[in-house]
Amino acid sequence: MSKVPWVYCSHISDSNEMELPKEELRHLSGSLRRREGSTIVLFDGVGSVAYARLAEIKKKPLSGWVEIVSRDYVEKPHRKICIATALPKRDRQAVMLDFLIQLGITDFVPLSCMYSVAHPSKNSLDRWQRILIETCKQCNQPWLPTIHPGSTPENLLESRQSIKNQVILLADENGEFGHSIKNEIQQSDQLLVVGPEGGFTIEEREKFIKNGALPIRLSANNLRIEVAAIAIAALVLS
Repeated sequence: MSKVPWVYCSHISDSNEMELPKEELRHLSGSLRRREGSTIVLFDGVGSVAYARLAEIKKKPLSGWVEIVSRDYVEKPHRKICIATALPKRDRQAVMLDFLIQLGITDFVPLSCMYSVAHPSKNSLDRWQRILIETCKQCNQPWLPTIHPGSTPENLLESRQSIKNQVILLADENGEFGHSIKNEIQQSDQLLVVGPEGGFTIEEREKFIKNGALPIRLSANNLRIEVAAIAIAALVLS
């Protein structure tokens, strides 16, 4: 039995019928080969989910309507898992973000450090937003994670001061292995911090430690940025 496809709609109509966005309809009727009568799931990225049937598809010009059969609402995740990470180069950013979303992060902050070799470009936000949507569709996740503006370690720590009871975990080769404190942090909100492959400067690391960050060693080996980010997220979310 084929998997019921999820379709992203920024707004789900209150009526029992609605027109699908053309880009979603193109994917449904093209590579997914869905036809009139097929069942799909609509989601808006903020918890609303609707189960629907493809009622009509027109090819020239492309348009399509669905009949909404039932609705549901999924509560926002009770824990906020924010990852602030230096960026790897080029396509490795997409791989990293895809895996982080599958694991269940709620917030993403691109982090610019002294030794960073990649920084957000003017097209990064649009590209990352597309990855969020496609990954949430694939893993049936009704809440889109939030992408925050790029930040430095200093700005990240300043913005955190208004958040209560958040634990900071710092990926650090001099820390304890993560499994040793996993039970202590499992129920709290988390800020996960991953630096560039060149590491944090002494000053950057000291600022995190002075603000209560727990240094966590993820492996006996040196890890690429995206592997470290995925590893620390998996530690917290598994």
